[in-house]
Amino acid sequence: MTKKERYFSIIQQVAAQYYPQTAPKDWKNKDFEVLSNQIWESTNTLISAATLKRIFGKVYTPNDYTPQEATIDALARYCNFVEPESLEVEDAVVAVTTTAGSNRSFFSAKFGLYLAVAFVFLLSIVLYTYFQNGNKRAIASLQLVKKDGNNPVTAHFSVQIPDGKDSVFLDKGDGIKLIPIPPNSKQISCFYEYPNVYFAHLRTRKKVLSDTLVYKHLTNGWESLAYYFHQDLRERYVPMPMNLSVVGDCFHISKGLLHTMGLDTTKIIVTRLDNFKNTNVCGDDFQMSTTLQNTQYWPGVRCNTTIVQVKGSKGTIAFSLVNNGCSYWSYYQMGEITVSGQNEDIGFVSLPLNNWANIRIVNQQKRVQLFCNGKSVFNGLYQQTIGELVGVSIIFHGSGYVKNISLVHPSSPQPIFQF
Repeated sequence: MTKKERYFSIIQQVAAQYYPQTAPKDWKNKDFEVLSNQIWESTNTLISAATLKRIFGKVYTPNDYTPQEATIDALARYCNFVEPESLEVEDAVVAVTTTAGSNRSFFSAKFGLYLAVAFVFLLSIVLYTYFQNGNKRAIASLQLVKKDGNNPVTAHFSVQIPDGKDSVFLDKGDGIKLIPIPPNSKQISCFYEYPNVYFAHLRTRKKVLSDTLVYKHLTNGWESLAYYFHQDLRERYVPMPMNLSVVGDCFHISKGLLHTMGLDTTKIIVTRLDNFKNTNVCGDDFQMSTTLQNTQYWPGVRCNTTIVQVKGSKGTIAFSLVNNGCSYWSYYQMGEITVSGQNEDIGFVSLPLNNWANIRIVNQQKRVQLFCNGKSVFNGLYQQTIGELVGVSIIFHGSGYVKNISLVHPSSPQPIFQF
């Protein structure tokens, strides 16, 4: 088997294993980020999302593109690739080259034929893997049995996991870490630090085993929380007393209050204001407005970030607003779409947040507009519903000020959420 043949076979198997229902060309940016993380956890080799996009043809690459041998080997280890004795794939399928005297139209037709053959081959692998995994998924199950507390919450789950050599984990849906489940366990508990909608499931390092359990961590009206930004310090989530966090009509968690509650204000701290509840109202139509300001200075924070977020039971509308020049560190999210400033130009999220800013998000049947100080700066469309409106959050890296929040829906004469 040539290097090109081996490479082609490996990426087919990776695609079939990671996301068998969808072709790589339809993967979203988040898929490549998740796959990058899974490869790192499985092989201890970092392959960036940008490199994975080149490998799987999501972005343009030359026909003769081949990643480094170490990258190919990491992909092979991730999918447990075993090199067959022979593979009936012609070199032209995986390494199409041209010569000085070749006819371009003949090259295109031949490449198209080989591409069609490769597609049929890949489709057969995808379908086989899909049905094999479908039979296995029914073996694992996850159910919420009870929960202790309101905010924070310890959730107790009953689990049914398959016998086998692969380690099984609970993905609690926070995107931070997996919780190992000992063999023969019937239950597992986990700690939910802050309000959100969590999509929990059982999985191995490489694949999902159970259906997704949607867990809604609700609040008792408006609640506030503070915690350290760095992952190694994020075990301390400290509720902030609302009677001390609101002065007049303005929400603000001062450094003095944070210090009184035991937090070290020389470190980067995240403060947030949340309201999560069942509304029975569709989140694909709403208008949300707020007036806010970030702190002038916070130790260790050069790119002050303010996240305005509307959560649904199936998806999120969120904009991460940053200081001018800092859009590289920002993102926005609309349902199934997540766009990072590291991959695209999203300079519209850069604002002088040291001044008061009026922010308005208008969602009209999945078409989202963002207004900053009365000016429309973004207009986008998503396809998959975000489900029932569940919550609103304002999140500061450092601290900030919020004068008002109002979320209205066409079906209700009164605001669904109001601060």
